[in-house]
Amino acid sequence: MNLNLPKLQAAISAGNVVELEQLLAADPSLAAATSEQGVSMILWALYQGQREAALVIAGHKSALDLFEAAALGLTDTVSSLLRDDPAAVSALAVDGFPALGLAVFFGQAACAALLLAAGADAAQAAANPMRVAPVHAACTHRDEVLGCRLVHLLLAFGADPNARQQAGYTPLHSAAHRNQPRLITLLRAAGADPLISNDAGDTAIDLARRESNAEALGALQ
Repeated sequence: MNLNLPKLQAAISAGNVVELEQLLAADPSLAAATSEQGVSMILWALYQGQREAALVIAGHKSALDLFEAAALGLTDTVSSLLRDDPAAVSALAVDGFPALGLAVFFGQAACAALLLAAGADAAQAAANPMRVAPVHAACTHRDEVLGCRLVHLLLAFGADPNARQQAGYTPLHSAAHRNQPRLITLLRAAGADPLISNDAGDTAIDLARRESNAEALGALQ
């Protein structure tokens, strides 16, 4: 392991782009480093909520892979990579997520549309214990307009509105928790069932009622 990697990760976590630039200038190989789990530093930074840091690292890396480009929203790079290797659209990152799932999770609607048009499976769940499908990722956004845009796109390409992720949660459970009535209405119009229980026995209606999310409850009933 590169001995400077812990320093790099500390700078990323702190959002210290000045130190990050200094570390990468002194040791360019850090741009291609990975975490202990094998995750690229670009994706690791994005998972930390540090997009600016991820962009700095990307600027020092000789080439990005499809997962990194999709997560960053780099449509030109995504298009180029798909032209060079069309089969990559179905590949999984080291942590089990497909490029489509990453694009959706990080709110990159244009990249998600490119991937779907190239044949990405709208229903492909992550190959890890979380079992998150793109439609689940779309329902994690605080921005309800963005979430609706992504869900609408995924549904048009065959996403399952009743898909279950870890602990049996469906997209409606997430929308109920976030009190997002427009998203609930969109999902229900596509066949989402508000009476499906998660592994704890709670329906989306139960969650909305318990959390006093009146708008969500109204859309669910």
